[in-house]
Amino acid sequence: MRLLLQLIRTRVLFLVFLLTSIVFQCNSFAKDAEEIDFYHQKISAAEVNHILYSLAKDNKWMKLHVIGYSGKNQPILKVSINSSSQTEAKSKIKLMISTGQHGDEPSGTLAILEFLTKLCQTNNKQLLDNIDFVIIPLVNPDGWDKRTRENANGVNINADYVVLKTPEARAVVKTLNTESPDVVLDIHESSTAKSVLTGKQGYLTDIVSQFETSNNANAFEQIQTFSNETLLPAVIKEVFYHGSIAQKYQGAIVRLNQPLTGARSTICSLRNYASFHHTIPILLESKKDYQKRRFETPGNIIQRVKRQRIAISSVLDKLIFYKAGIIALTRTTQVPENNIIARVNYVLNDSQPLKYISLVNIQSGLKEIHEFPNWNKVVSAQIFKRPAGYVVTANEKQISQWLILHGIKFYQASNENWPVLSLRLKERQQVKEAGIGTRLVTILAFNEVKQQRKLNDKNIIVPLDQPLGILASLLLDPRSGYGLYETGYDGLTLGQEASILPLPQLK
Repeated sequence: MRLLLQLIRTRVLFLVFLLTSIVFQCNSFAKDAEEIDFYHQKISAAEVNHILYSLAKDNKWMKLHVIGYSGKNQPILKVSINSSSQTEAKSKIKLMISTGQHGDEPSGTLAILEFLTKLCQTNNKQLLDNIDFVIIPLVNPDGWDKRTRENANGVNINADYVVLKTPEARAVVKTLNTESPDVVLDIHESSTAKSVLTGKQGYLTDIVSQFETSNNANAFEQIQTFSNETLLPAVIKEVFYHGSIAQKYQGAIVRLNQPLTGARSTICSLRNYASFHHTIPILLESKKDYQKRRFETPGNIIQRVKRQRIAISSVLDKLIFYKAGIIALTRTTQVPENNIIARVNYVLNDSQPLKYISLVNIQSGLKEIHEFPNWNKVVSAQIFKRPAGYVVTANEKQISQWLILHGIKFYQASNENWPVLSLRLKERQQVKEAGIGTRLVTILAFNEVKQQRKLNDKNIIVPLDQPLGILASLLLDPRSGYGLYETGYDGLTLGQEASILPLPQLK
């Protein structure tokens, strides 16, 4: 018996040593998901960070920086990979990757750990010679530990890029401003199960990987055209070449026969927000399997990571292929339009009124084609002329701090008369979004009057002649459907003047 216990103890110690070496040592780290034991059990955010520090320990081109702290004071890490001099970096794409915004979508973070491990082992010359990486592997460490979509305070980080009340979103924006990437890849998972479509109607969505870029009507046209017509089609084709399946984002499907629209154009999500930083934003959503089914690993995590791996690899391949064109686009000053599109509506596409979508019947397991009303036609609902700038006439300290977080420039007003466009609230409406209609949208209408106004040195001026000028206009203008006033800022009553006013010209 004593000999048997000694044998068991020796075997357990060996397994502990083996798992420790697999997880925490770069040179012993497994190449494939199937060989990594932590895919069979949940690991904490602290363990993710430990792995990152272990990988960086012996690689001089891989650096770690703390870019912020979560609501529960956990560090949020940035991985910088740059194997070149400053001169050489000018000929390389700078790619920012964000993953783990939603704590219940772990495959993106795990795929990035795999990617970094393989890069650590192979020193892939093609990647290192063509791309500088800025990676935030785990944006939401508190949500990761709780396996929740939201952060510790119950906020969806990927809906906070306007207000920036979460420390996690602020860390991402800080990185976006300091790094000025050419491309931003935001990695997510999309559950095939929906409460009504699955729970009441018996169907699952049928996606594997889907891609989207900015669809805000104010985004830089040349970048948007290149992304939609060249880059994303090439990436999708590459995914198929590597044995997986991909498509352009098909829209959110939550029930049968619903109107099917495009993705939301709000700038409170990273995909659209990043587009106003002269970057090419790419959203990657890969399939999160139906959790009531049985798989070889919990939640089919191995296959989910494999899908992400293939999709990420396909993006990298095409970024290298189109490197010269991407650098030319993102590093050339884009001329903004004279008008700002305050909001858009989706309406029925008369030329293609139906869209045919594959769904999976849960009971039979078979794919079925269903038709949906195709509401993907975009019409501009409100347009205003882009002013020269804005004046903030109240809460100047609070707004100044918020503008600094966004990286938007401003200066102190002078004590003299300025031409302003007075905006007084005429009407407030709350309407359901076109399409699935799950959210209410607030629409404000104003009486507009040009007048001279005596400003004081407490007021601040935000000029639009700056790199983030379009973003500033969308965030600040009370008429914008994408900014502060959309969130209820000012609490305006009928007849009240907004405290942020357009300036037709600057002094």
